Amino acid sequence: MINQKAIVIRDGLEKQIDLQYLSPGDIVKLKPGLIVPADLRILESLNLKVDNSLLTGEPEPQERVLECTNEKSALESKNLAFLGTTVVQGYGKGIVISIGDNTLLGCITRLTTLVSKSKSLFELEISRLVKVVLLISISTGIFFFSISLMIGYTITIDMQMTVGIVIGIIPEGLMIFLLSSLIISWRKMKKQNILVKDLKYIESLGSISCICSDKTGTLTENKMTVVGLWYDLQSRDVHNFEDQNLVENLGYSPMDNTFKFLQYCGTLSNSAKWNFLPSNDCLYDNYGNYLPTQQVEKITERYKENYITTSPREWPVLRGDASEIALIRFFQPIYDVDALRGKYPIMLRYGIRVEIPFRSPDKFGVTLHEPVDFGGIENIKKCLMFMKGAPEEVWKRCEFILIDGIAERINENYYEEFKNANHLYASSGKRVIGMAMMWLPEEDYDSEYAFLPIRNEGPNFPLTGLTFIGLCALEDPPKHKVREAVEKCQQAGIKVIMITGDQPLTATAIAREVSIVTSKQTANEISEEKDIDLYLALNNSDAIIIHGEELSKIVEQDKNLPLRNNV
Repeated sequence: MINQKAIVIRDGLEKQIDLQYLSPGDIVKLKPGLIVPADLRILESLNLKVDNSLLTGEPEPQERVLECTNEKSALESKNLAFLGTTVVQGYGKGIVISIGDNTLLGCITRLTTLVSKSKSLFELEISRLVKVVLLISISTGIFFFSISLMIGYTITIDMQMTVGIVIGIIPEGLMIFLLSSLIISWRKMKKQNILVKDLKYIESLGSISCICSDKTGTLTENKMTVVGLWYDLQSRDVHNFEDQNLVENLGYSPMDNTFKFLQYCGTLSNSAKWNFLPSNDCLYDNYGNYLPTQQVEKITERYKENYITTSPREWPVLRGDASEIALIRFFQPIYDVDALRGKYPIMLRYGIRVEIPFRSPDKFGVTLHEPVDFGGIENIKKCLMFMKGAPEEVWKRCEFILIDGIAERINENYYEEFKNANHLYASSGKRVIGMAMMWLPEEDYDSEYAFLPIRNEGPNFPLTGLTFIGLCALEDPPKHKVREAVEKCQQAGIKVIMITGDQPLTATAIAREVSIVTSKQTANEISEEKDIDLYLALNNSDAIIIHGEELSKIVEQDKNLPLRNNV
């Protein structure tokens, strides 16, 4: 889906406008996570890379530079960014050269409408039926025409009888009957929130043999809540801190030194943001100009007062994925999220935030914060870095662990405690997030240091030697009747495959909860328990969990493996 708004620079001011108002010649600002809103020629590039897979199928991000690198093919030139591609790394600016149908994506879309579409299964069956009926009617007509001539009827009577027979055999109401049946099926599917654009494809749905489904938001509600914390080597069941008189029932203390840094990381290294404004019209004056930042902040604070007495679970969110939204909803009652971010802002260099956005291949995100006093803790007035991501990925970058607010060197015992806690949460279907921090040495990284988080050779600051803070477990319950729907599919002989970015333990637990995996043990568990090859383990199980890195290798050996098993 293309962004509905674009960040442009007009009259020297940065503005956010709707795409319909974007014009050739506009200067557009690009940053990680944004989808390019039009075809652009790059004017500025700071290690800018875009994902062109939508247009070219290239799996790796492509670098964008100022110079033209291919005069013969615009698609191959690195000084152009195209509508629909995603900025995955770096920052930059570009001038709009094409919009709408004149863009490369628009041309491709226009060409696809000219391609002749193959007939659906329904159309093929109807065509075959019509041919058979037509053949039978003509053959029958010829047969009786010949018989009547032999008996001695006149040609006039023979022709009348033959035409009557042919017309009588052809089912004139067939198309009306079929169309009515499809409309009835369409209405039934609509009641189940299934919208079919073309009636002829309803029949094709009956031929489905395999369904590949995303987990978050499809099988689950995509409404995550924080249900567990692990820090100071202890697992704690938690709930939102909505009643300050119930501190003793929380299972944790907001005053714990380690908890404070868990709160800092979950709040500061987080892109989710509250949205208290009733509409974007509040951001513009009577002439359509974007209001100054200070004035927008005052307006936001005024509307925020309407939500102070309500639960953070009900507060509107501007952006952020489900995990990050759950974190700010959890920490908001303890300390106002906006106030904390204002107190400990993300570092800016050359007007750009010093951060490494979360990417699936990396499995972690990083933010750096200005050297300020973090609550009287030692090593204050130094730049502080927070890392948040997949537990194992974050842990392997750490050399220390925070115990009662004091960093201690990691040993085998600490690793076992971490592994057991991660296993406990993941095996019960929770999404687990690891958090870590690092004080950057003042002698090497002072307040004037030119931090460059995104470069081809990597950031110019360390991403190892961190201090592990703890784990945060989030729960996303399955949707109502999902289990029943999966079981009905399986009874109909339809294979259901779940696709998710969660760690294998979490994926296995959710798959069992919605009946995608019904075996007592998956092939992976049998293979690990008996120390045998995964293929041999499949003899004792019909379920397998395939990690993304292993999928290509497995498919090369056996292309039908995912279809023969519950995955």
